Amino acid sequence: MPRTRRLSDGDDLRHDGPSGSGSAERREVDDDGSGEVKEPQRRQNTSCDACRSRKVACKKLKGEQKCQHCKSKGIECTTVYIQLATNGSKRPTKRLRGATIVTSSSAGSGGAGGSGEGVNGIADDLPLPVVRFCLLRDNEYDPGVGVPITRANARDGRSVSPSLAVRRLSPTTAAESRLVITQAREDLCNDLVDTYFKLVHIRYPVLDAEAFLQKYREGNPPDVLLAVILAWGAKYSESPIIVADRKETAAQLTPRQQQRRAAAAHAEGKDAVMARSQPVRDVSVPPEPHSLLGRSRIAEDLIVKAQEVLDRNKAHRIATMDNAKACLIIQALFWQRGIDDVRKAQVQGLSGSEEVIRPTRRGLYNCNGAWVVSGLTHLIELRVHLQETVSRIEDISVRSQATMTWWLACMMDAHMSAMFRRKPHLSIEDYDVEPPFAAQNAENYGPHPLSAQIEQQKWLSAATDQVEMMREVYFSLWTPRVAKEGVSVLRLKGLIGHAERWRSRHLGAVGAPSPSWPAYWSFATAVTAAASDVNYHIVWIFMFQAIEEFGISELRKAEQHQEDGKFKRPLLPRRKENDTPEIVEAQALKARIYDEALNAATRTAAVTQVLQENGYLRLEAGIMKVAMSEAGYCLAHFKRPEILSIISGLRQYGQAFEECYDQADSLQLLAATYMENVDSD
Repeated sequence: MPRTRRLSDGDDLRHDGPSGSGSAERREVDDDGSGEVKEPQRRQNTSCDACRSRKVACKKLKGEQKCQHCKSKGIECTTVYIQLATNGSKRPTKRLRGATIVTSSSAGSGGAGGSGEGVNGIADDLPLPVVRFCLLRDNEYDPGVGVPITRANARDGRSVSPSLAVRRLSPTTAAESRLVITQAREDLCNDLVDTYFKLVHIRYPVLDAEAFLQKYREGNPPDVLLAVILAWGAKYSESPIIVADRKETAAQLTPRQQQRRAAAAHAEGKDAVMARSQPVRDVSVPPEPHSLLGRSRIAEDLIVKAQEVLDRNKAHRIATMDNAKACLIIQALFWQRGIDDVRKAQVQGLSGSEEVIRPTRRGLYNCNGAWVVSGLTHLIELRVHLQETVSRIEDISVRSQATMTWWLACMMDAHMSAMFRRKPHLSIEDYDVEPPFAAQNAENYGPHPLSAQIEQQKWLSAATDQVEMMREVYFSLWTPRVAKEGVSVLRLKGLIGHAERWRSRHLGAVGAPSPSWPAYWSFATAVTAAASDVNYHIVWIFMFQAIEEFGISELRKAEQHQEDGKFKRPLLPRRKENDTPEIVEAQALKARIYDEALNAATRTAAVTQVLQENGYLRLEAGIMKVAMSEAGYCLAHFKRPEILSIISGLRQYGQAFEECYDQADSLQLLAATYMENVDSD
């Protein structure tokens, strides 16, 4: 007589229905492989939930859905307790990797209609679990770290459990509910990937687009890269689902939010200024659908899911090139605006005062740089920073990607140190890898990372020199000692020398042309040139800000010495402190920096206006928003009307980066303290 065994977690669990008694019966299968199903030897408790709670006999006539007790009471006859007990949620067991639990509706062609759709419309035939996890709410995801995902093992241990389908949360918008359809998910995923390589890849060129798309079509792209690409693509996608999601959330905006988005969506010029300057009022009639643009909840969820995918794949711990690239690409998604004055907020919080004091200091963007640090650590562990290691890579394409990844990490580390006032992790002595070379089939349209050899070398030479200049910004302006003692004249002269050399060597070659841009320039060429231009000019603005906040150390010492001398009677007549050569030099240096900072801010406003008129800012990857914000604060200090161009540009940026709306509002309030009637100009 063949032995029988109970169904394990990896076996196919089939039942008659959610409310029938067959769903509660535990089946047994012969071990001889005959597949014969035998009834259990002991009787199972098949009472419905109502009879179980009242502890009465649950009697159900043959062919009826309700038991006699529920029929007499007129209540619903449910068996939720039995379903949870059958699925094993009360006594969870450790499931072996590779075990799969499926439901009757998703097991082969036995499902209803044979459509391949699982519980609540979830398709079980999708070969990419990471897509299901990112686009569906509370869908299980087991990355299987160390095992590459292919079509053969894509569903191996990664299917949604029956108990999870019961706990699944419903979508928050009607547009999101369409993602339960397999074809809708596939179309959206294809659109997000295509959008990324059209708009974002030019800013973070660390991937081989053809190789990645080939893996994507074959169904085995790296999970960490695909999750980050989906999150980036959703920011700029015009897919019908994303557009419908934005329209649905736009109907829930407050009057202030509606005004901000209407200003961004209006035609440029006086109409946009009037839309921003109108008083906020209660809007009883909803605005035109095309005039407002709400935030996409799908895009917000994709950012959270992308970070979770990286966490589950241990992308911050396991050193691989895919993990390093994903860490670098995802970092810019987590830049956020800090509070206006940290010191005042801390004092106010400690004192317990409820009085609201509007700070006059500019707000800072902050970023802890955790993902960039992880990416740098991975690259150093893989020894990509050494030319000896990179030169041994035989594949030219892989070698170029590795070097481009390292140089992009250096650029991000240096720029973040200057913009977010944190010490850079790298110095020029830490690496000797040579710059990357251009692809053979690249186009020769302007200097940018994906251009032909000559144009790419122009951009790369300017970018590497800018890395050294940004590192010098931190050590000259943002160290704790500078905050305590002030900026030294020697440091300022050294930083000015860096800026002048970069301007003479590279600004004419890679900066934005004036007064007009070439007609043949593409979006990639235009935004790359604009970014190189404003990232140079922001150095002068940083010097202006450091002097405003910390002062010049020589001038501070002279003022302190003069204050101390007021209480002492000199024996001999002394020369005025303002007549010393050091003080004269410091004052002349300060005057020049203020003049250069104003010119830099107005130049940034002019570039911003051109980008805004072409609609490029809503498609840009957020690289220039920090420079634009700092230029706006500088223009507010000098009471210049060009600040309106910065505010309008930030509002257009807000269509992809929500925090830019708040930054524009804060900038407008700050400008109002320096300028009269700034809203009506």
